[in-house]
Amino acid sequence: MSILDLIGLSQRGSQQTLFEEEQLRVLGIDLGTTNSTIAEIVFDPDTDDEPAVRCLPVEQPTAGRSHWSPLVPSLLALHDGTSMIGEGARLLREHGREEQLVEKGNLFSCVKNDMGLQRTYHMAPAGYRSAAEISGHLLQFLHEAAMQEKPQIPVRTSITVPASFQAAQRDDTIKAARMAGLHLEGGDLLDEPIAALVSYLARNEDIYDVAMEDPITMLVFDFGGGTCDVAVIHLEPHGECLSFYPQAVSRYHRLGGHDLDQAIFYDVLLPQILEQNNLSPFDLDYDIKKNILEPAFIGIAEQLKIRICEKLQRADNVKADARQIQPDDYECVLPDGRTIRYENPTLTAEQLREALDPFLDPHALFARETEYRQTLSIFAPIIDALDRCEMEPEEITACLLVGGSSLNPLVRNALENWFDNSVLLTFDNEDQMQLAVAEGAAINALSLAVSGRPVVLPVCPEAIALRTRDGELDLVPRGAQLPWPESDDFHHAIELRIPQAEDEETKTVSVRVEVVAKEKGAQRSLLGEVWEIPAPRGQEERVALEYSFDRNQVLNLRLSHLDRDDVAPFVGRREHPLTHVVNPQRVKLRIRETEEKLRTGQIPAGRKRGTILQLAGDCSELRQYEKALALLADYQRNQGEGDPAILNMMGIYAGYMGDRKSEEKFYRLCIEQDGTDGTPWFNLALLKRKEKLYDEALDAIREAIELEPDCAPYLVFKAGVLQDSGKDFAAREFLAMAERTFPPMDEQSSWEMHWYGILARQKGDKELQEEISRHRKTHSSSNTHRDIPDQAVFPIFVEAGQ
Repeated sequence: MSILDLIGLSQRGSQQTLFEEEQLRVLGIDLGTTNSTIAEIVFDPDTDDEPAVRCLPVEQPTAGRSHWSPLVPSLLALHDGTSMIGEGARLLREHGREEQLVEKGNLFSCVKNDMGLQRTYHMAPAGYRSAAEISGHLLQFLHEAAMQEKPQIPVRTSITVPASFQAAQRDDTIKAARMAGLHLEGGDLLDEPIAALVSYLARNEDIYDVAMEDPITMLVFDFGGGTCDVAVIHLEPHGECLSFYPQAVSRYHRLGGHDLDQAIFYDVLLPQILEQNNLSPFDLDYDIKKNILEPAFIGIAEQLKIRICEKLQRADNVKADARQIQPDDYECVLPDGRTIRYENPTLTAEQLREALDPFLDPHALFARETEYRQTLSIFAPIIDALDRCEMEPEEITACLLVGGSSLNPLVRNALENWFDNSVLLTFDNEDQMQLAVAEGAAINALSLAVSGRPVVLPVCPEAIALRTRDGELDLVPRGAQLPWPESDDFHHAIELRIPQAEDEETKTVSVRVEVVAKEKGAQRSLLGEVWEIPAPRGQEERVALEYSFDRNQVLNLRLSHLDRDDVAPFVGRREHPLTHVVNPQRVKLRIRETEEKLRTGQIPAGRKRGTILQLAGDCSELRQYEKALALLADYQRNQGEGDPAILNMMGIYAGYMGDRKSEEKFYRLCIEQDGTDGTPWFNLALLKRKEKLYDEALDAIREAIELEPDCAPYLVFKAGVLQDSGKDFAAREFLAMAERTFPPMDEQSSWEMHWYGILARQKGDKELQEEISRHRKTHSSSNTHRDIPDQAVFPIFVEAGQ
């Protein structure tokens, strides 16, 4: 479809632009982790010419000739008194040791992963000491290239960010743009998955037409050189336009094509290098392998991978035999003067499949990390995102592949097999796929320039309300276009009242401030906090409610006491409250802050256990299981006694790492410490079932059931083990017992709901499975409000002015 159709301006001559120029120029920038791109659209409303988006070739100086390409490596090197960006910096990095380059000192890569973090590059000179400053230089380089291409000043510029970026990261992006001389307005930041989807829709109208008829859910899989982003996006008609809303986003910044290249280097090329130079694996130390040989030869691994993939693509068979030889001799001089020679680097299709197999395993979803590299399945972020919005793969209408690493036929084949009920969408060629995000940004900039609205209408997919004793006070209606209110300022229209305290001796009351999402009669908590205020005396006291839900999906809430000047206002803030976000940056920042408080003794002794458990949980969320185990082990050692809950968690983390021996040891230690809890017995039974030791699994689950006979999930699990053992009649009996034991769905925890779903599948009860699926979509297991004192919960509310 045409760009004008996509932005809702297909009626020629009806456009009312916001600018007086006859011809408009807009820019779109993909500020990527690995590569960045700038695109432009030049549009004249007075002609019949359809606007076209074009990614601009950028001149990138190197030590030799300049390199021209729309793909600019997101690298900056300070070398010989000059700042080198793009291909020149990439070539310098290959000889980093000889060129005296130090990461985050005079060489800067992957700085996007540091956006929003309070991290200073202390070794760098002034002007290069933060991710925002480096990104500012990259944006300035791209913008200057666009101005050299065409001196016409753009009326609007849109920059893309990961959908998982929180407010601090978006603020850093705006700061970087400002440093580059770019002025961004509301709507100029566009989520990358949305940008890619917009670019795809501009070329393929089929999906657009389908979504305008009935709402659909799409998954955008953006697998680039350094990151893997997944977004589950709901599309539905909104008047004559299409509205999009991310339901879940998951960003893994240590999973990309570079990880695949490292696997090839260490598994295939390094053994060849050692053999050709008559070296054993122990003749070269870590520093030489990691910091000298890997940078020198990682590019060869990438080229061999690409050539093998091209051969598999041509054969249209991922299991085909293929062999690629790089017919050349390579040398690398070590610090001690020795020369490492590498002749005719070789990779076969079978070696590639073996190296990539862990990355394509839909079952092994934990990270396996050595001092040299990390291995993580591409299905980890996919399943993470689907789990967080409680969706099954078959509920995805289509999966759109974006990013250079998605071109790998082995990756595409693995996704096709997993999404067997969904349509797999791809761009026509590599250029389209790698430039799609910048093109989508340019289309967004054009829409803002000619109509004042973004290409995708940001809407509120669920109604948002404040809970009171009188019921829910609606704040943002479902389908409301963001920002709400339109001005992006606070909405001042609500006055609330708090009754006088019933007990005259009460000095303070705890006001529960709870905001919920409402959908199809169900509620789920978005914010639940307590506001401590002096107890009202003699009469009701008034409170002013101000709130906003901005275009970046940040919900702001402010409560001010109107009758007393000595009460501090309540301020609440939730970023992406309706979207399930996995963002490692936020967790990394929390880890750093917690470690600093522990190091400096800011955590009281009474809170140390909970803090350590939370810190270990944060490490686990980033799949740093060894670190989580070490934290818990150190705490136990310092306490001098075993803690059952901690021992159980240590078993779980050991299991995530695949260390089954340690996993069993920790569960049995937990059982020794506390023989009244069925949890470690249940976890031990899970382990034995994985090991196909069904008799031992039955023994363990029997102990768990004896301790907690009313636990329905235990009964479901035992039925499954009996089924595995070929004891179908007994399995049916336990399923029946479990079904009678489960509480009503409204009263089930998320864990119980999970096992209730397993029961439905084991029974083959399709009707029950559908009922559970519907319930998951319309209910939440969030019970955070139950621990908040039920006092002074805004019992009366009136519209301001009444």
